[in-house]
Amino acid sequence: MKRKTPLFNMVINATFASAFVVTLIMMRPPAILAIPASAFHKNGHSQKHPETFIGSVIKLYSNQQFDIRAGRNTYNVKTAIRLPYSLDKGDIVRVSGQKSGNVINKAHVEILRKTSRNNDYQDESFTGIITKINSDRKINIRINGKIFNVNMAGHLPNYLKRGDKVRVTGRRSGSNDINNARVVRLSNR
Repeated sequence: MKRKTPLFNMVINATFASAFVVTLIMMRPPAILAIPASAFHKNGHSQKHPETFIGSVIKLYSNQQFDIRAGRNTYNVKTAIRLPYSLDKGDIVRVSGQKSGNVINKAHVEILRKTSRNNDYQDESFTGIITKINSDRKINIRINGKIFNVNMAGHLPNYLKRGDKVRVTGRRSGSNDINNARVVRLSNR
């Protein structure tokens, strides 16, 4: 039987030492994953994760609600914030939100492709009476007995009051919204 040399013993010891270090590294505790508190309800149950749908806008109801057709299904989309001003019927959109039946709540909307015929739209002018001032960027006006939501391109002039007759120039969207509007007072109450 051959006798082991000191060099052989050093190589064997080094091999065992490196294997010991590798074993120690692999035995360290696993990393703890941070889960945001917003992922849980107060009772500790997890929330629904948002689902994403791509579809075509088939009907606009208001500045926060519309219908899309995604595949063979139609969904009613309700957003937490106002819709993009340029959203029109026929546009292809990506919607992410919490689905409950055929309703998508707290949705985020992204326009993927404009398919409406009037991408290079012309502003329209409307004459009506201010019925309500909602904020410095939103008013309601009555035109031929119908109430329209007017979303200003800038701030509403301070001199405008409820009851003033105005000319609104902007882009009509949906059945009762006028967006990117400018307002000129024609006469006051």
